[in-house]
Amino acid sequence: KLGVKLENQDSILTEMFDYCKLSPRSTPYFELLPNGKRVHSSEIKGDQAIDYINKQTAGQPFCLSISFNAVHAVDGNLTPGNEGHFPYPDAVAHLYEDLTMPPPELSDPQIFENHPEFLKTSMNRIRYFWRWDTEEKYQVNMKAYFRMISGYDYVMKKILDTLKEKGLDKNTIIIFSSDNGYYMGNRGFSGKWTHYEESLRVPLIIFDPRIKNEKSSKTSDKIALNIDIPATILDYADVSIPEIYQGKSLVRIVQSETVANWRNYFFCEHRMENKDIPKFKGIHGERYVYVNYYEQNPPYEFLHDLAIDKKELINLAKNPDYQTVIDELRTRTINMESEIRNKK
Repeated sequence: KLGVKLENQDSILTEMFDYCKLSPRSTPYFELLPNGKRVHSSEIKGDQAIDYINKQTAGQPFCLSISFNAVHAVDGNLTPGNEGHFPYPDAVAHLYEDLTMPPPELSDPQIFENHPEFLKTSMNRIRYFWRWDTEEKYQVNMKAYFRMISGYDYVMKKILDTLKEKGLDKNTIIIFSSDNGYYMGNRGFSGKWTHYEESLRVPLIIFDPRIKNEKSSKTSDKIALNIDIPATILDYADVSIPEIYQGKSLVRIVQSETVANWRNYFFCEHRMENKDIPKFKGIHGERYVYVNYYEQNPPYEFLHDLAIDKKELINLAKNPDYQTVIDELRTRTINMESEIRNKK
């Protein structure tokens, strides 16, 4: 899944890939086989990946990108078969049946009420009433969501087993990430599109089977971005990283080596053209998060101090004790935006 419809998509795909299989366009994520059995899109993509791996020749390098189009919600899927807005593979339908999903961590109604009106009436709130506003909807959709994710776990296990069967598991680096977070009812919101961690932060796991010591399982507090993934792949392949790349290789961090001059903040933005999704730009640092919802009249700013407020519940933008900080970050946002635009 490329995520967007591209002009001249066929020629672009030919230029980008030697081999490409687009995700099925079926909704909600199922295809019917000739024998009448339905197969989830995750299972289809998994089988395609396994077929590709089985065609590889030992000793020859390969790069395989598997882009699952779920776990995006299917907004019009009105709870058929208890699937909610997250239709999951039949193989995982039995999971989580006897569990009661805990409420969202940030479910206090006052958290929602503390927001400015333009966020309280945004798409984040509109879609909250689609799937999280009653206990029944919440239980159905949370279980369905975790089932859908578990479906990917099953698929990835089959893919990893295939690598082992082919003798490729000891020399294949695996990178896992996703494209955005979900609110899942937190803050009284649904979806993504804003500056909070639930929306902005995504997982990143890099597995290098050649690391066999105490460094083989660890986390890092360094700021990694999705734009770092292409540079990381090229570095692993011993290919020069183009100067135009804005990302940095993460290989040294994975190998627990000292990395000098690493970033301690990054520019973030959301500029989708939708009347119900407010646009913003800002700076996310190790301690401070500054954002400007610049199309509001007047522009509306947030400033969070993660040292005292990890959940980003307090807006310090108008706190006189933080004016030096917000002035600095406002200027940095303008400068970084200009720098990024000039590089494109």
